[in-house]
Amino acid sequence: MRQCARAGARPLQAHVAEQWRSAALLHTTSQLNAGEASSATQQCVRGVLPGTVIAAALTPSDLVTIAQVLVDQVQTLALTSRAFYNDVLGTYEEYTTKLFGYDKVLPMNTGGEGGETACKLARRRGYDVKGVEKNKAVILFPQNNFCGKTLSAVSTSTDPTSYGGFGPYMPSFEIIPYNDLPALEQKLESNPNIVAFMTEPIQGEAGIIVPDDGYLKGAQALLKKHNALLRADILVLGKSLSGGTYPISAVLADDEVMLTIGRGQHGSTYGGNPLAAKIATAALQVTVDEELPQKSCAMGQLFRQQLSSLQES
Repeated sequence: MRQCARAGARPLQAHVAEQWRSAALLHTTSQLNAGEASSATQQCVRGVLPGTVIAAALTPSDLVTIAQVLVDQVQTLALTSRAFYNDVLGTYEEYTTKLFGYDKVLPMNTGGEGGETACKLARRRGYDVKGVEKNKAVILFPQNNFCGKTLSAVSTSTDPTSYGGFGPYMPSFEIIPYNDLPALEQKLESNPNIVAFMTEPIQGEAGIIVPDDGYLKGAQALLKKHNALLRADILVLGKSLSGGTYPISAVLADDEVMLTIGRGQHGSTYGGNPLAAKIATAALQVTVDEELPQKSCAMGQLFRQQLSSLQES
């Protein structure tokens, strides 16, 4: 078993390198190395195209580093019962919460599970902290959102191909226009039972829709005024949290939100398993060490510029 696992490392490296070459993105790497990348991560939001630039920013070396961590850990310990502690999860939780600046992290497996967890936390905090009447909590979602394919997720969708034929739908999910602060304000002022607004910073499924400058900051101010949460108050991470090697997601929040759910009230059989914890830690370390947000920013801006030039021509 150990020999078979290690024998797979070299073919994996060759495969990753070939995929990188076929992506025709090496010229942008040289531009970045020449100093064209911005060092201001805060400016990256408008330049990042979800998925595309994350993949472009990773090098074959990065992927092999993460894959080797996977190989090593799966030969040591992949899964434990939740009745036992392991020596990997705590390290991952400490690293992740410090990196993102939250009190707690709840490890899950998929983006869909992350979204479901965020909804549960928002509702529970609405009842326990805001004082919303039992079973009356409302969560807002923008038009053309994409939260996954679970029943709750499609209940928020405005795409008939996602929600058609799967009713009845999850109650108390309401839709408002994306990138429209007056619409959000009107909803919040008309309904005191709203507990959260769950939105993508940049809409992907809808066609890479980038909001106006100040939209998220304005939304945060409105929600704070009405004692409701923005998705930044409950941060949902998925997909690239493992560098594409393993299903891992995570939900981060401060204690006021996270501790409203007690022991045994939420979780997952595989959530926070030693293998996932080790891989996620490695992937995040690569993200920081290789300055991937900055590279994604630069590459995203370059990609948008090239698309714009094609459109103009």
